[in-house]
Amino acid sequence: MLDVRKLRLLRELAHRSTIAAVAEALSYTPSAVSQQLTALERETGVALLERTGRRVVLTPAAHALVAHTETILAALEQASADLAASRTVLTGPLRIGAFPTAVRTILPPALVDLSRDHPGLELMVTELDPATVPDAIRTDALDIALLQEYDYVPAEPDPALETEHLLTETIYLAALDADPLASRRDDSWILGTPGTLCHTMTVRACQAAGFTPRVRHHADDFSTVLALVSAGQGVALVPELGALTRPPNVVLGALAARRTTQMAFRRGRGSHPGVVAARNALRASAAAIGDGYS
Repeated sequence: MLDVRKLRLLRELAHRSTIAAVAEALSYTPSAVSQQLTALERETGVALLERTGRRVVLTPAAHALVAHTETILAALEQASADLAASRTVLTGPLRIGAFPTAVRTILPPALVDLSRDHPGLELMVTELDPATVPDAIRTDALDIALLQEYDYVPAEPDPALETEHLLTETIYLAALDADPLASRRDDSWILGTPGTLCHTMTVRACQAAGFTPRVRHHADDFSTVLALVSAGQGVALVPELGALTRPPNVVLGALAARRTTQMAFRRGRGSHPGVVAARNALRASAAAIGDGYS
């Protein structure tokens, strides 16, 4: 019988590429991960890893086993959800992950509703960049989280996750005048930290307009971004949630680009009562904010 814990390690290695990264993510030592994967090879009777110097590469058999692992883990999640649904009272921890602007806007009304309707839930919020959401959900650090993609930065599908659309926002050019994006080649720009979705989106949007932005400042909080724009320190691209309040001298020019927010949870866990309650509360909160746009 194959050991599910070892299969999880193989699945994480397929995503993270190195044993050291798997060990760090799952609080193992690298040697313990190596030992477990070697034991899994013995159990299967086939080679799962090819070692090239200090690196390991999954064999075709290992990739096939990872695909089966996704199905197995989803079935276990569904079984857990079915058992939880048989309980009469919803209790226990509910770990929610969200990006900063959602923590300030979408999440508070949802938390109020969840606390009122399900007082037995222990609500636990983590603020994180959407780029880290898939790993956090896959490794069971979160039960549900908000995942983003921009028109210029589509999300990579993850077989371990299920998603549900929550909100679509307009992207705005924030500046001190109404000149269009194509005329901003020589302006100073305010971008997010390199590696974040916001940074990548801005670079790609500018490149699509025919230039590479001249970066002057890095800031991840949109209130800070808008304050810098207001102070004449540059221009920036800001999504609708980040622009709900802005300094009076900042002009917002709508672009054709959009940002989409989705609720994400582990495959098979969508019917868990806690996840269902969170989905309902987040959906209601996002709908109220969407009504405020119009």
